[in-house]
Amino acid sequence: MNARWFALALCFVGTVINFVDRTNFSIAVPVMAKELNLGPASVGLLLGSFFWLYLIGVIPVGHLLDKWGSRKVYAACMVIWSVASGATGFGWNMMSLMVPRIVMGGAEGASFPTNTKVVALWFPIRQRGIATSIWHSAVTIGSAIAYPFVVFLMVRFGWRYSFVITGVIGVVFGILWYLVYRDPSAPLSEAERAAVAAPRVAERPKAKKIDWRLALHRNIWGLAVGFFCANLVNFFFLSWFPSYLMSARHFSLHQIGTWGALPSISAVAGVLLGGLTTDMLYRRGWSLTAARKTCLVGGLVVSSLIIVAVFASSPWVALAIFCFAYAGITFTSATIQALPGDLAPSKDRVGFVAGVQLIGGIIAPLIGGPLIGLSVELAGGSYIAPVVIIGVFALLGALVYLFLIGTIRPTVEAGSDDGAPALPGDANLGASRS
Repeated sequence: MNARWFALALCFVGTVINFVDRTNFSIAVPVMAKELNLGPASVGLLLGSFFWLYLIGVIPVGHLLDKWGSRKVYAACMVIWSVASGATGFGWNMMSLMVPRIVMGGAEGASFPTNTKVVALWFPIRQRGIATSIWHSAVTIGSAIAYPFVVFLMVRFGWRYSFVITGVIGVVFGILWYLVYRDPSAPLSEAERAAVAAPRVAERPKAKKIDWRLALHRNIWGLAVGFFCANLVNFFFLSWFPSYLMSARHFSLHQIGTWGALPSISAVAGVLLGGLTTDMLYRRGWSLTAARKTCLVGGLVVSSLIIVAVFASSPWVALAIFCFAYAGITFTSATIQALPGDLAPSKDRVGFVAGVQLIGGIIAPLIGGPLIGLSVELAGGSYIAPVVIIGVFALLGALVYLFLIGTIRPTVEAGSDDGAPALPGDANLGASRS
């Protein structure tokens, strides 16, 4: 295995561990809530609290990645979030669960920007889609693994030990990442140097200081709006789906461990197919804009099928439709995560642009967590209204990527002397299909 693919493999394993940790809480929370007398509104607040520090820290984390590198920053953050995850197992009331949840969220803010930066550093544009789809498939693979693994730990040892055990696994991998990962500035073979240096889309020279007006460019803040819409769907599956199955569809804990993973398994196919598709379209002569937007719009439209699923009378028919919907949203994942590398003005701005995009993704569950919980509690346990609203936002997201974001190409920072328009103007946006 050459250095590029080894770096990607490390990102993959780290993301699997990340989402086993994160899904652990979602699977355990119905049992935790019953034992600790927590209602849906309290559960929603706990699920949303994960993103409080995640939101505040995401752009500074992106800047730290650009300044200090992925090796040090990601290792430290992984150890912190894993310790916090393990501490959840010692909680006895809402506050004692919320504090480690907040800390865990703040540290996990480094995960996606790290992976995005590693792909941008190691892979040429023609391979970024598939490289991104590989590491991003770890989101759903980690979630799929978590269902039987966490349920087994809960049945065998109790819900508290499920957090302790997964936390220990994360600490060990965080130390391993620090010991073995290196940026491509380390010695490479000639073949690897040639591959990484392959033509990219109008790559700009590095700039010394961040021009914060970059975030005001329509293509950049448009990433945040689009990811907000898409991540509402992701949040439902990653956080609320086990509770939905148990409450609305009357699944037992053992059924959740067996059948609850099916949408996550179908989502793995979605993310891999999405990455292959966007790369294939680009290689066949489609413009980067057309290749990216085709996957984004198509996947979001399919994900809106959750509106149909929530009205299905049979729980098994609903589960099948949820599988298609989750595959639809993950079909967009590789493209969404590749966009910061496509739109950043230079490689040392990828972390910043990824951070701006991630803000939209964080605000979605930050708002959605409490509101879903409150609406379910007020409706006496019904999930119909919140799921329909999430499906509508999926359709709005398709419109955002189709019309709000323009041409997919590197954004030009103020002070550039390459003759292109400077920030924050959008003269370089062009038609959305160019």
